[in-house]
Amino acid sequence: AAGGRVVGVSEMVEGNGRKRWSPLGIYDPETGRWRNFRVALTSDTGKLSGLSCTSTPGGIRVTAIERHFDLLHVVRFTIPRRGGENEVDRLKPRVLADLRPRFQETPPNFEGLEAAGPGRFLLITDNDWRGVRGPTEMIFFEEPGSVLARPGAPSLGATLPP
Repeated sequence: AAGGRVVGVSEMVEGNGRKRWSPLGIYDPETGRWRNFRVALTSDTGKLSGLSCTSTPGGIRVTAIERHFDLLHVVRFTIPRRGGENEVDRLKPRVLADLRPRFQETPPNFEGLEAAGPGRFLLITDNDWRGVRGPTEMIFFEEPGSVLARPGAPSLGATLPP
């Protein structure tokens, strides 16, 4: 949620061929109205799983996780203040970071993303896919180019019990 609006996205993917997108809706509790968008995906297999939203003068800035088994992108797009009255409005994210190379094996199943300060995010795993597969993990991600980012610095977080 941001700017008095609730933002929801689905892991469901729609598309035709290489053009793929996820449905996104913004709910305004004051008016009871929805605005609908489609978020273009940056890969052939990924789906959106977690969002962190911030209100800006231009609309709502969304940082999101796009992932699949061997894919892990952190993406960003802005939902404009106007538009979204019909299903053809598409939001085009840019990839902030490809986190896949940071993992020797298949990356964890990240389902949550939350801002943890300027340029810093907390990625949270879902440890239950066909049974509990280990502890829930939280990993910090520092946005490239942020004041906090240090070139080559590992992005480590805390591990919680299962």
